[in-house]
Amino acid sequence: SHLTFCSLVWGFACKSKIDSLFACQKRGIRAVMPGYVNFFYKDGVLPAHTKPAFKQHNILTVHGIIARNTLILIRKIYNFPESLPKSVREIIACDAPTLR
Repeated sequence: SHLTFCSLVWGFACKSKIDSLFACQKRGIRAVMPGYVNFFYKDGVLPAHTKPAFKQHNILTVHGIIARNTLILIRKIYNFPESLPKSVREIIACDAPTLR
């Protein structure tokens, strides 16, 4: 997915930017899923909720993608520090407190 590309970089942008991406993602779900209304208050009909479609098709939301990739990075830092790029290892202090 295009949303996973560099999500650790752009994922911590201001909330309004992330929410606009999420709105675009929901609009996309409504466009491709049968039975979903892809307009806003047309003829008095509300757009359909997309949460069931995300769950049914196991699609992560933008917020879920950011959280998942952040947790993967933290796991790599904690368990496999030698696999990280040298520039990232230098940023993280060797004497940083750990949970072990």
